[in-house]
Amino acid sequence: MNNKDSNPFTTRTTLGLGHLYQSNIERTAYHLQLYKKLYDLPLYRYEEVVTPELFAYCQRRNFFVNIIAFQSGKLFLTRSMGTRLGWSLPGSSILSKKDELVQDAVYRIISRDIPNIEIGELRPIAYLEKTYTLEAEAVTHHGIAFMARVRYPSHEEIARNEDIKGRFISLDDSREVKRINPFDAELVRLAGSQIDKQKFDNYDAIEDEISSYDRITAFARWLHKYVVGPIGKQYSSRIIKQEILKYIKPTDFFLDIACGDDDFIWQVAEKTEFCVANDIQWKLIKKLISSQTNQAHKVIFVNHDACSLPFQNRFDLVLCKNMLHHMPTKDQLIKLLSSLRDVAKRILIVDPEDPSSSPMAKFWHQYYVRLLKDQGERFFHTALLEKTIREFYSDASHIEVKKIQTIKGHFIFCSVEFTDDGTRDLSIATKECDKAYKLREIMDNRKAVIFDFDGLLFNTERPFLDAIRKVLQQKGIALQDRDYINMDLQNGTSVLEHFLEIGLLDNIDHLQAEIYAEYDRLLDQGVKEMPGAKEIVTQLFGKYKLAIASSSKRTFINKVLRNHGLSEKFDVIISRENTRHLKPDPECLRLILRQLRLQADECVLIEDTVRGLKAAKALGMRCIIVPNELTIGAAFEGADVIINSLLEAVAAPDNEKKQE
Repeated sequence: MNNKDSNPFTTRTTLGLGHLYQSNIERTAYHLQLYKKLYDLPLYRYEEVVTPELFAYCQRRNFFVNIIAFQSGKLFLTRSMGTRLGWSLPGSSILSKKDELVQDAVYRIISRDIPNIEIGELRPIAYLEKTYTLEAEAVTHHGIAFMARVRYPSHEEIARNEDIKGRFISLDDSREVKRINPFDAELVRLAGSQIDKQKFDNYDAIEDEISSYDRITAFARWLHKYVVGPIGKQYSSRIIKQEILKYIKPTDFFLDIACGDDDFIWQVAEKTEFCVANDIQWKLIKKLISSQTNQAHKVIFVNHDACSLPFQNRFDLVLCKNMLHHMPTKDQLIKLLSSLRDVAKRILIVDPEDPSSSPMAKFWHQYYVRLLKDQGERFFHTALLEKTIREFYSDASHIEVKKIQTIKGHFIFCSVEFTDDGTRDLSIATKECDKAYKLREIMDNRKAVIFDFDGLLFNTERPFLDAIRKVLQQKGIALQDRDYINMDLQNGTSVLEHFLEIGLLDNIDHLQAEIYAEYDRLLDQGVKEMPGAKEIVTQLFGKYKLAIASSSKRTFINKVLRNHGLSEKFDVIISRENTRHLKPDPECLRLILRQLRLQADECVLIEDTVRGLKAAKALGMRCIIVPNELTIGAAFEGADVIINSLLEAVAAPDNEKKQE
């Protein structure tokens, strides 16, 4: 055993020991890390100096969740009744000392703030750290921000309900958005960028699937629970589950994409390293958890459309049971099979064969459709399913298809294995795949941090593009985003020089002056910091030498820094006027190294463009890439690490490091 390893145990053993010794805090911390790894969550940090009384309160807490509930493009926010009336996200501590699980906290908070709510999907979108300090002491709370799609009640009904201390607001309502506290506002912006991704192509089919459960009569529920169900369980379900267990290995990280309220997941949890159970119906998940509360810590329960699974890591085995015949179109079938491929090293597909093949199968099909309101109706014959799987998964290393007989008819088993493990791994110990680890490794032994300016620290790239476009439009020239991105941002060339070369412009000197004048006017209207910009500059100030390497004019840099209170934070600023050659030429970086009296390997450059990356690599300098809306599609080959926003880098540096 490695004594330096604070946790030498596997996931299953860690959670088992946590339950045995009632170390619920350790278990919750481990669950949060699993969420972070499963979804590759970006890190958002917040720091605040508090009073002694508040600090004592903070010491009694460890973990929390925030809920970003949305409906029809609007987000639900609760009233913040402090010195300033405003809005905040629903949230609360996880009561881990009382054995509350993460999903329990989510249910409790949603039920508390939006009574009688029905959730259509719940998705983690960020890992959160809030640090509270009192003089030399600090305590950090860890949490997850979840997005929740609200099915009902409507936001109009919620607005009329006096018991609900909040309402849905539109992200386009700038007056209300400004009333959100700054940390929550960052999460709201993140949610706003993802709401469109939450739209389902088969939304109507999903809604019908969910609501069908409510249409089952009381008599049908009684009949299935006490009469017909036990027969089917003994002579069909039991046989199928025993067969499924043969495919499971003790070391598997396992995903069931449609667990329903079947307690089979508890059997799987006993046999695998760890389980994730997914279902589109929250009410079934809650029913399943309540049936085995003492086993719930062994499984993470999630709620996603199986055709669009958002996991960023591969599971050893993914079970797709009774799903294929629910796909309403061929396109949806293709999306389901693609989604499985994206998240699985091995896939096990189990589906009933076409019930028309036997009278008994027909009976069971009619029973499920008429009494239990089952929506599935497109059944495969074994031969067609085998051809479909073999042709779709042509890259598989092994495919095995067989069928077994039950009282409900034949069930088809398709086992698919892939040899390419990729770089995605669910092992928390795999630090090579951990962005936070890479960031900390990069910052180690570095003495200076060099920032690009436009599009990295401040959202000035778009106003500059707008200025160029406006001036060119006056000359009858339409500028496309992609041309500016490819030339100015990625290659360090100029769209103005390009138009000059092809004869659309005669002279660009006076145009440049007009562009700068228009850009200056736009800056006077105010520009926003990029997420995490002020936080990371403030955190690094005094611990590292800080510099700016920009192709922008110094007067513009000074204006923006002054307006945001960051003028005194940088040791060196190199602007357009200081160099003869712009990035990707590394001249600006050489000037910074000379003024700081440092070597390239003692510095790290934080950039948002390919041209900046090339400049850093020309000197052998480490480079962290933070793409913005204009550069996100670029191929950043050679980058040391690529992160979603500067907020992910805020937690990376060693807080004890001092400037040398």
